[in-house]
Amino acid sequence: MTDDQAILERLRGCIPTMECIPGCTACCGHVPFARAEWQRMTPEQRQRHSIHDLTCSFAGPEGCEVYAERPLICRMFGVTEGLACPRGVPVREKITADQAAQIMKEYQGAFFNKENEK
Repeated sequence: MTDDQAILERLRGCIPTMECIPGCTACCGHVPFARAEWQRMTPEQRQRHSIHDLTCSFAGPEGCEVYAERPLICRMFGVTEGLACPRGVPVREKITADQAAQIMKEYQGAFFNKENEK
């Protein structure tokens, strides 16, 4: 496992899990990907993604087509205060907005700021 993958796994572990309603794409908008997340996608999945999409290109008729590997921001919907599931899916555990902000700060520092230096 690379250092980037280890960081990503650690950050993903800070976010409680929830099971979305099958086929739902109510939260799906334009989604930024860190290189480490992008590398987890298959080449076929990457080929379909466009930075010009207003809705995530992985939001298909059956729901998220990369659900198991969805980006960090997607994992926060429904389990973060202020980012409730639009369909009202109940969750057992939530993180605070401050915790989410800290996760995103670490995420941006680890992936996006570093990628901009390359």
